[in-house]
Amino acid sequence: MEDPAGGQPAANPAEERESSTFSEASVNQQPVIPELEPTLLDENTRRAELALRLRSNWWGIAYHERILDSFVRSQLAIERHIEAALVVDGYSPKVVLEKTSDSGLSFLSGGACA
Repeated sequence: MEDPAGGQPAANPAEERESSTFSEASVNQQPVIPELEPTLLDENTRRAELALRLRSNWWGIAYHERILDSFVRSQLAIERHIEAALVVDGYSPKVVLEKTSDSGLSFLSGGACA
């Protein structure tokens, strides 16, 4: 179909409905979030490393410990899932643990991730 105003093909309403239905279905799907049991690093060690990294990034900034703890708890879950996803994708648990111990996955200067 030609659009009389601009000469460009007009959108096909049937295609728009199919596309809309497809995108709605994909939005409603819950992602599969991998988990490792046991985790690569025990929770207390990981929590201490995350808190140390975050404190060094917040050097000179006033903050409350409860805010720091909230960030650490959130990041703790994220890092566990990232590590599990890497292992599920075929990376060696040893390599994943070495890389996360060397640089960490979060709280790097400038907000960049390794």
